Amino acid sequence: DHPLLQLLADPRALGLRIADGLWLRLVDVAAALEGRTYARAGRIVLEVGDAFRPDQAGRYLLEARATGARVTRTRARADLALDTSDLAAAHLGGTRFHSLARVGRVGERVPGAIERADSLFHSAIPPWSPGLF
Repeated sequence: DHPLLQLLADPRALGLRIADGLWLRLVDVAAALEGRTYARAGRIVLEVGDAFRPDQAGRYLLEARATGARVTRTRARADLALDTSDLAAAHLGGTRFHSLARVGRVGERVPGAIERADSLFHSAIPPWSPGLF
């Protein structure tokens, strides 16, 4: 959604190339979720899969408030099911859960949970890094 595309007379002539510029791996799911802010207060249960770090797989109850977030392991029914790589994509606010669900990367277990997750994780400013690594 870069404004350059709207400024060009012929954006197709630009010859865009898609490449990774910002990549994130959630090593500690609970700490990562507690360490960010949320667009609104709410709660959601995420069932996270992680083949690389099985100790991070499981269900997490995220309770977001204006004063911060609290994340605990839970046995409650999951609202969404996703892999840690997809949670990482949505974590910074640049990828919507709705987009991930549309291609089968997020499973909605409770109706309305995708919309709820999108509203919680929303960021008015998309993530960006000036450095490539």
